[in-house]
Amino acid sequence: MVAGIGMGQMVQNALLSTYYNMVLAWAIFYTFATLINVTDLPWGSCSNDWNTLSQFKMYLRYMLSPVRLSVACRLSVRLSSVCP
Repeated sequence: MVAGIGMGQMVQNALLSTYYNMVLAWAIFYTFATLINVTDLPWGSCSNDWNTLSQFKMYLRYMLSPVRLSVACRLSVRLSSVCP
């Protein structure tokens, strides 16, 4: 039974270290990709459909809707200066 626990820990360590290394590799890749060639990255230009002025206005309307603010006021004490 103890040998099974040791094997389980080895499998868990292998999976977690693989996951951690992949996340770290993507972070390093995008860090250097940003420094070298910005135009090929999704956030390198403002001509995307998700960062236009109309999308920003829709986001503001959603975030500042009365229903959303009333729920936030009931749940948060920090927003007491904003709440009616």
